[in-house]
Amino acid sequence: MSKNVTIIINGQAGSCGKGKICDYIVQKDNIEISINNWSSNAGHTYVKNTGEKVTVSHLPMAMINNNTKLCINPGSIITPEILEDELIKYKDILGKRKKYIHPRAMIIKPKHVEQEKNL
Repeated sequence: MSKNVTIIINGQAGSCGKGKICDYIVQKDNIEISINNWSSNAGHTYVKNTGEKVTVSHLPMAMINNNTKLCINPGSIITPEILEDELIKYKDILGKRKKYIHPRAMIIKPKHVEQEKNL
């Protein structure tokens, strides 16, 4: 059995089209599993045909394909409030699919934000 892997890597920070490329690939190739390694400051955007924008920081942009399993990688940096907001905002797109978070994904707690302010 042969499996293909598509990797989107970009060292550019901000507005270079990673969300748009991901949208194209996930729709064209009907991606089975999507994983990401993002953080709270990420912002990937997809624009639906209706003009509605879908912007995520934590969820894989591949969520726009109902057949794709969604995974957040180890090394991802999660702000729980931001992830919760995305889950609520895009519940219609996500449907009842399971979302997988690796146990080694990191969590930013309010105390971490306060500690960083004091550096």
